[in-house]
Amino acid sequence: SSDDDAVRMSMKHKAREGHYKLSKIRKVNFVIFVVSALSIIQIMDNGDIRASDTLVKLFSCPYISFKDDKPIVVMTHGDELNHSDRTRAHIFLGQLLGISSVDQIYDISDDHDLVTDMSLLDMLECSLQRADKNLPYKDKDVVQQFASLLKEFNTGAQWLLNTSSKDEVRCFVIVIMLAILVWQWLHFSPHLKEPEIKWYKIRHL
Repeated sequence: SSDDDAVRMSMKHKAREGHYKLSKIRKVNFVIFVVSALSIIQIMDNGDIRASDTLVKLFSCPYISFKDDKPIVVMTHGDELNHSDRTRAHIFLGQLLGISSVDQIYDISDDHDLVTDMSLLDMLECSLQRADKNLPYKDKDVVQQFASLLKEFNTGAQWLLNTSSKDEVRCFVIVIMLAILVWQWLHFSPHLKEPEIKWYKIRHL
C-alpha cells in the first residue's frame, strides 16, 4: 500500500465511526487488475497476439477471481495518450477481456482533477461492495454477547420484581431506558468533524 500512516488512521477512524463495541475490523480481499494504456496501444499497433493471449490468461486466472466474480480493471497512463487513442485502448481492453468497458474498466490517470477523483471513488466503492459480498458469514460473537446481556438483565429484573415495590421497578425500568438512549446517542450519532481523507493519494490497494 502507498498510503501513509495518517491516511490509514483516518480511514480506520471513519470506517468504525465509534461502533467499537458492536463491530470489528474485517479484512476484505478483492483483486484490482491494473493495465497500462500505453501497453495496450502497443499491442494494438503491433498486432502482438502473444501479449494479448498472456494478458487474457492472466486476467482469467482463477486465483484472482471469486467464483464468477472477475477482478475490476484499472487502466492507467491514459493521460499520456491523445483522446482518440485513450478511447481505443479502453474499448479494446473490454473486448479483449470479455468485460464491459462501461462499468468494469476504470480509466484512472495521474491527473489530480475532479473526473479522476470521481473515477477513483467509484472504483473503490465497487471494489468494497463486491469484496463485502464475498465475505464469509459474520460470527455470532456480538449476538451471543447481546443474548447473554439480555439473560443477565432478565435475571436481575426477576429478582427486582420479587424484592421491590412497583414504584421501584418503574424507576428501574426508566433508568435502564434512559441509559440505552444515551448509549445509542453516544455511539451512533455522527461525528461533529469528519476526518479529511485525500482520496487522490490512494493509488494502490
